[in-house]
Amino acid sequence: MLVIVIACALVGLEAVRRQKRAVLVTEFQFRLFCMRDNLRDLALSDPATCRSWVFAYLDSTTAKAIGILPRLSVWKLLALESVYKNDEQFDVLSKNLERELEKPQFRELKVYGDELMTTLGDYLTQRHNTLHGVIALVDHVSDPIKIAVAEARRRSLDVAMKSPETSTLPEYAPAFLSPAPCPV
Repeated sequence: MLVIVIACALVGLEAVRRQKRAVLVTEFQFRLFCMRDNLRDLALSDPATCRSWVFAYLDSTTAKAIGILPRLSVWKLLALESVYKNDEQFDVLSKNLERELEKPQFRELKVYGDELMTTLGDYLTQRHNTLHGVIALVDHVSDPIKIAVAEARRRSLDVAMKSPETSTLPEYAPAFLSPAPCPV
C-alpha cells in the first residue's frame, strides 16, 4: 500500500513539475510576442529600420526563440557555446552584427537585442530554478569565480543570439563568410 501511495505521489509531483514548466514557457512566449510587436512598431515608425537586415534578423530570431523556447535549456546553450568557441565564421558573423548595432541609426535595435538576450537569460534562470541557489552560492564566493560564471553566462547567451540553431542571423547577415570591413 505504501508503495502505491509513493508511486501516486511521484506521478503527481511530475505532473505539477511539467505544468509549471508549461506555464513558464507560455509566460515567456507571450513576453516575446509583446517584444516582437514593439519591434515591429519601431520599424513602422522608421522606414530605414524596416529595410535593415538587422531588423529582419531580430524579428525572425524573436519568432524562432518563441518556437524553440520549450526546448531551450542551459545545457543546450553551454553545448552551443563550446561548439562555436573557436569558429572563425561565427566570429565574422558576430563582428558584422556588432558593427551594425554600433551605428547610431540602430540604437533602438541594439537596445532591443540586449532586452531579448536578458529575457532569454531570465527564462533560463527561472526554468532551471536550481540556478538561483547556485548563483546565490557564487555570490558569496571569491570574485574570480563570480567573474567566470558571469562571463560564461554572457558568452552562452551571445551564442544563443547568433548561432544558426537558435537564431536566424546567418540567413540575414550579408557577407557571412567575408571579414567584417573596417568601419573607418
